[in-house]
Amino acid sequence: MEEKGRETMKKRMAAIKQVLMKEVPVCRLAFWGLVVAFCASCCINLIQLDQWNSSRELSLAGSYSTNAYWRSYIVFDKNGNYCKYNQKEGLLEEGTYEASGGNQYHLEGNAGESGDILLVKDGVYYTSEDGSLTYASKFSDIPTFVGNWTLEWEGW
Repeated sequence: MEEKGRETMKKRMAAIKQVLMKEVPVCRLAFWGLVVAFCASCCINLIQLDQWNSSRELSLAGSYSTNAYWRSYIVFDKNGNYCKYNQKEGLLEEGTYEASGGNQYHLEGNAGESGDILLVKDGVYYTSEDGSLTYASKFSDIPTFVGNWTLEWEGW
């Protein structure tokens, strides 16, 4: 009887192995299918995010700051006015700007100075009459004056 029980147990174990061997590949296939679908979804989302970021229109209006020792600020409003100032000397330059095409703008100062702006994703490159190139990063979409003094700017 004991041998018969062992044989029955062996048959049952063999049957269980067969069932498991048949089901495990299906589970593995389902798992790897989900992994591939997840990776494809992530890739598609990253492509869509990149397209959305590249299609956004850049706006010049706002406030920009250089990282020099006496930090200079450049403020542009939506009406075509700009102002350049720093904390030590106050107002350095003010005037108007107009689009030159693409993301390029031409600055015309009230005191006769001029310059050009190239608008990039996170700031502007400013070239003045003397040919110097300065990068200023955008810190606000709203024209903001930084400091504890009052800047008297006719554009405001």
